[in-house]
Amino acid sequence: SNDASWDITITLGGIDTLADSDGDGVYDSADNCPSVSNPSQTDSDDDGFGDACDLCAGFDDSADADGDSIADGCDNCPDDANADQIDADTDGFGDACDVCAGGDDNVDSDGDSVPDDCDRCPDSDDTIDTDGDGIPDGCDTCPNEPNVYNVNKGAYYPTIQAAVDAAASGDLIELGACTFYERGIVLDHKDITLRGQGPGATFIDGDDVAGTVLQFRNEDGSVVEGLTIRNARASGGLGGAASIIRAGTNVEFRDCGFENNRSNGNLIGAVHNEGRAWFVNCEFRNNQASSASGIAAMGTYGQGSATLINCLFAGHQDGKNVVVFAVNQGAAGSEIVNCTFADYNGSTFVTPAFLRADNSGTTVQLYNTVFDDSAIAATTGSATVTWWRCLYPGAIGNNIDGVPTFVDATGGDYRLAAGSLGVDAAYFDAYVATIGGPIDLNGDPRTYDDPNTVDT
Repeated sequence: SNDASWDITITLGGIDTLADSDGDGVYDSADNCPSVSNPSQTDSDDDGFGDACDLCAGFDDSADADGDSIADGCDNCPDDANADQIDADTDGFGDACDVCAGGDDNVDSDGDSVPDDCDRCPDSDDTIDTDGDGIPDGCDTCPNEPNVYNVNKGAYYPTIQAAVDAAASGDLIELGACTFYERGIVLDHKDITLRGQGPGATFIDGDDVAGTVLQFRNEDGSVVEGLTIRNARASGGLGGAASIIRAGTNVEFRDCGFENNRSNGNLIGAVHNEGRAWFVNCEFRNNQASSASGIAAMGTYGQGSATLINCLFAGHQDGKNVVVFAVNQGAAGSEIVNCTFADYNGSTFVTPAFLRADNSGTTVQLYNTVFDDSAIAATTGSATVTWWRCLYPGAIGNNIDGVPTFVDATGGDYRLAAGSLGVDAAYFDAYVATIGGPIDLNGDPRTYDDPNTVDT
């Protein structure tokens, strides 16, 4: 019959060209969603995938740079394959490419591509690091020179405390020629060397905020050299704004300055020492005890002892004493060698002394040391104090009674001037044996031994 109808299926190369798997009236070969019914064939983003089955609406589903079957436009790590799309911190960045795991990668206040939660310097560009020390210039107190460097580990650190914490005993930590505003630095069971670039170049500044700058505990041989601790304010106990040296600790300071440190109502201004301490070629200037009975520069107590070699103590304010030794029976003896005490500027309501030695357990030996007349040289109480070739008003024995003449006391130069009492009068052999060489704080010859003049 001519009215017969035909249902014809044509197969080309194994493809059923008239198949309609989803029954939406559009053959699979032309259907942009062959497995999902969508008779309208709407494809809003023109990516060849109908809206009904578009895995990434608004983006090209065929673009998949990392080959993880997730279209780039909807992939939370488009350049790192992560088919699981896990995003533990729910910040929209998959764990596989999360710059700041645990923080929100979307918040970047300074626009440096480092999220705020992981930004070392959230207000500046972290990528700018002129000196290459790992500290962005915007947060670097010394942007043109590396700040804190552990020589043994070959690593830079953002703070002194961070370097100390990471150090092993025997390590050398170098500080750059800049100012560090840091307090509460604690060395505990860390026998290390902390070295600055010189007392006129490297400063640890307390910024006049309460808190001791350096504390030493359980140390057996730490060394601090080539820096100045200044503007520190003690926060409690007996004081000690610049440094507290605990009992059982051995510490040596070399070529260091202690300036403008104060006790803040406590007893001791700059250094509170209960351990074994050495101070070599150090200068203590303008430190202050806020109470009339206080100690401006250094107090040694308990089982402590101190050796002061080639040091200057000048310009101290308030307090009754500059240096005090008041230790218990059995404590090691202390020595003061080739030091200068001058220019006390303290209270007129007390009778100040540069040195006070109390307690029957205290023994102090002084060699070749000079005191001017701005305070009494020493009050000794029941302590044992021995003087050798020292210059001070009222001196007796083999010491010189008088007042020294300085090169320029007003300008802070406390070297003995030519013609001053004490010139070529020191115990030369003992001085050289103790110091190891006849030089002053400037590295210049401090002594001249005229063989035709008898040492006095």
